[in-house]
Amino acid sequence: MNEFTAHVARVLQLPRPAMALQGAGCAQRVAPIAVRLGEPVTADLYIRGLDLLWSSTGQADPDAATDLVRQLEEVPEVDAIEAQSPELYVFEAVETLTGALRILVDADHEDAARQFTGCASELAQVCDTVADQHKKGLLGRPGPLLDPFSDAERSVREQTLTLLRDGGPTAETVAQIQALSGARAAAIDELIPRFAEQHGLTDRGA
Repeated sequence: MNEFTAHVARVLQLPRPAMALQGAGCAQRVAPIAVRLGEPVTADLYIRGLDLLWSSTGQADPDAATDLVRQLEEVPEVDAIEAQSPELYVFEAVETLTGALRILVDADHEDAARQFTGCASELAQVCDTVADQHKKGLLGRPGPLLDPFSDAERSVREQTLTLLRDGGPTAETVAQIQALSGARAAAIDELIPRFAEQHGLTDRGA
C-alpha cells in the first residue's frame, strides 16, 4: 500500500462529517487557483461551497450539497477537460471542492476521498514546478526558494487528519484546520501571478 492509498484508508475511518472537513481543508488550500484564476461564476460557487462545509462543521444539508455539486460540475472550465487547456488547473481545484461535497451525498466515500486528496496533491506538484521556474528566474526576477508545496500538502493533510481523529468535527477543530490550510492557501495565493504567467491564465484577483 503506497502513501496515498494509506492516507485515504485513514480518512475513510473518520465519520462522514469529519471526512467532509478533511476535504474542505484540501479545497481551502487550493482555493486561490479557483478564485483568482477561474471565471467569476466559478469563484462564487467555490466560495459558497467552502462556506457551506465550514459553517455546518461538515454536516451540511445533503440537498444543498447536491445542488452545489451539480453547479460546480457545469462551470465554464469543464470544457478544459476535452480541450486540455490551462483552465484544467482551475477545474482540478473545483474537483477538490466537489470531492469534499460529495462525501455528504454519495455512498462511495472512497472515490470522493481519492478525488479531493488526489486533486490537491497534483495541484501542489504544479505549484512546485511554477515555484522552481520562478526561483531560477525563468518567470520574471528570480524569487526566493519556497518550501516545496508537495511536502507542505502532505504535512498539513496529515495534521488535519490527526485533528479530526482526536477532536472530531467541532467548531474548535474547524478553526484549527482553517488556520493550517489558510497558511498554505496564502502561499499559493502569493504564487498565483507566476502561476498565471506560466500557464497563460488570467489573474482576476490582480
